[in-house]
Amino acid sequence: MYRKTVLTLLVVCVIGMFLSGCGGQDLVRQTYENKLNGAYSQLQNGRFSSAMSPLEQASKIAEENGYNQTEIRKLKAEACLGIGDLVCAYDQAQELLNTEPSNPYALELLGKVCIKENRYSEAEGYLSKAKLEYKETSDISRVTDSVSYTHLTLPTN
Repeated sequence: MYRKTVLTLLVVCVIGMFLSGCGGQDLVRQTYENKLNGAYSQLQNGRFSSAMSPLEQASKIAEENGYNQTEIRKLKAEACLGIGDLVCAYDQAQELLNTEPSNPYALELLGKVCIKENRYSEAEGYLSKAKLEYKETSDISRVTDSVSYTHLTLPTN
């Protein structure tokens, strides 16, 4: 009798949540955030290819629920850059710029891609724009280091 009552209550609660929509969106949002956090953790540990699966899953959830994909694109661009897929990194950074034309992070990523492709003057342009757009001092110094790197690695004639 006890099991039957508990099971009935559980079914009633689940049906109630389903009908009211209560909790369903919270669960979707939590799953989305867990996927992003998992990808971020993989990236922090240098496991760039392992970050791609949770990013794809988060992207699907975001698309289905109308969530902003800015953070996904940033993380995916970093993962692509880390595994050496420069086309993917460039495409993700361009998508960021399409939605936010002066996004400093996207500009920095494009600069990094250009450095890896030995397109130093183009990299310097992106990194200089990124430096102007960044607001926080620590971020500015990171881009300053990248700009200095492009000057150090420019071919001499």
